Amino acid sequence: MKEQLDEYLRLSILIYRRLAKEEGPLDRLQTREFREIISQMKTLDFKTLDPLSPYLLYYNFVRLQEGLSLLGEIGTPINSVLDIGSGFGAFTLAALMKGAKNCLMLDHNDKALTIGSDLIGRMGYPVKSQKWSYPNPLPKDKFDLIILGHSLFLMEENPYRLVEKAINRLSPTGYLLIVESSQEEVNRDFLFLRDEIVRAGNAIHAPCIWRGPCPALEAKAPCYAQREFYKPHLIGEIQRALKINQSSLKMSYLIVNRAGWPTSDELPDYRVISPPLDGHQGKFFYLCGKGGKKALSSRIDEHPKESRAFEYLKRGEMIELKNCLEAKNQFIITKDSSVIVKAAVGKPPNPVE
Repeated sequence: MKEQLDEYLRLSILIYRRLAKEEGPLDRLQTREFREIISQMKTLDFKTLDPLSPYLLYYNFVRLQEGLSLLGEIGTPINSVLDIGSGFGAFTLAALMKGAKNCLMLDHNDKALTIGSDLIGRMGYPVKSQKWSYPNPLPKDKFDLIILGHSLFLMEENPYRLVEKAINRLSPTGYLLIVESSQEEVNRDFLFLRDEIVRAGNAIHAPCIWRGPCPALEAKAPCYAQREFYKPHLIGEIQRALKINQSSLKMSYLIVNRAGWPTSDELPDYRVISPPLDGHQGKFFYLCGKGGKKALSSRIDEHPKESRAFEYLKRGEMIELKNCLEAKNQFIITKDSSVIVKAAVGKPPNPVE
């Protein structure tokens, strides 16, 4: 996958050079170009994608990795895809790389659509694009996957209105992927949206196992995903220049399942929603699942095989717990407990063979 990401960034630089009518090396920016990109990134307008170059050379690369990680959680074959507010189509490309065949990008910026289609084509995939602005009607076709990647809150003051329209365009077994920033204010709005989606009778495929009101909202705590981030030299240099301290991908996300909630027996007990934390009794994790929000800690120093997974848990994993001591909102691992990882980060609990 790193080879494809490197090729994507190389092609992005090539297209940037064509747009800027500049000459230079294909694998890096010249000093003058780099300084110009950094200057532009300090005054970005996410609603207009203006100027285009910082999105093309930085944000699009980040969002492609977000899409590749999150779409891995669906686990069922996806054919038709609609990407609403697609920009350059990073999430569309992620779907194509995951096996999708028929993809349509919608965006108000026809220049971004043209560049994105060219970039995706150079990566070896066919794609369709259509200029579209909210609140114009969505295409009447049904789709296996609809994507709202960092676009929903830019288009609608009441985001659920567009979510409802998107859900109505899903096939009977289709999925809606919504991705937004992990920043505190955005994340809180996103969790309110999550509750509105659930209250309306819609099912969440990921990351939620708990079907009630969001426990993070009640606790006034954030809840977002954290994933591995591959950073080629240019991406690292841009972050250093802008003092962006980001060693991992962090995003708020939901995958809505049109087919409904899986049965309780089909799901693991909990999802790990924090990195390892230090408490007065040692390392612990926060979980969210069938019983709401819980903490998981251990009373033993050397874990047997049955509970050894506790020592290596990662944020985002889905786990099953057996024979743990339960006290208030906490699970405590004892010598009789077992911790079983049922789904790794970015994978569905029941992968399709």
